[in-house]
Amino acid sequence: RAEVRARLGIPPDHRILLYVGRLAREKNLGFLFDACTLAFAEDPSLRLWLVGDGPARLETAALVRKAGIGDRVHFVGEVARSEVDLYYAAADLFVFSSISETQGLVVQEAHTYGLPAVVVGGGGASAGVEHGENGFVVRLEAREFADHVLDLVRDEALYARLSEGAVRLVRRYGSEAVADRVAAV
Repeated sequence: RAEVRARLGIPPDHRILLYVGRLAREKNLGFLFDACTLAFAEDPSLRLWLVGDGPARLETAALVRKAGIGDRVHFVGEVARSEVDLYYAAADLFVFSSISETQGLVVQEAHTYGLPAVVVGGGGASAGVEHGENGFVVRLEAREFADHVLDLVRDEALYARLSEGAVRLVRRYGSEAVADRVAAV
C-alpha cells in the first residue's frame, strides 16, 4: 500500500476517499461534493480522488470549483482497467453516491481491497453494503454521509472491523460462490 501511494504521489498524511465510475449526471456527484465539503471542513487530511471520465466532466469540475474544494479533489481521469486496482490499493475509503445503479460492481471491487464503503441507499450499489459490517448505507443527506465518512477515518477500531468485513463479505460475490448459488437454483 505504501509503495502504491508513493507511486501515485499521495502524501502519507492524506486520507483518500475514492470514487470510481463515469462522470455523469446520474451518478449524483453534486451530492457527493456537498458531503465532501462538510467532511473536508472537519478533517484537513481528507482528499477525494475521482477515477473515470464521462460526459459531465466539465460540469463536474465546475461543481467542485463552486463548492470551493478544488484543491482537495483530484480528477484522475480514465485509466486502463489494469491500472484501476492501484487506486483501490492506495485509497482509505470508498464513496459512492449514485442511486441509479443496477449493480454495484465498483463497490465490490473496493471491498476486495479491504475498503469500507459509504454509499447512498436506493440503488444497486447499496445492495453489497451491509450497514455497520463492511460500510454504511445512508440516506440522501449530505450531513449523514459526511458523518459516516468522518466516523470511519477517526475511529481506527471501527475502520479495522469494517475493513475486515469488506474482505470477508465480498467473497459471496466470487465466481465460486455465484456458481454454487446458480447450481442450487
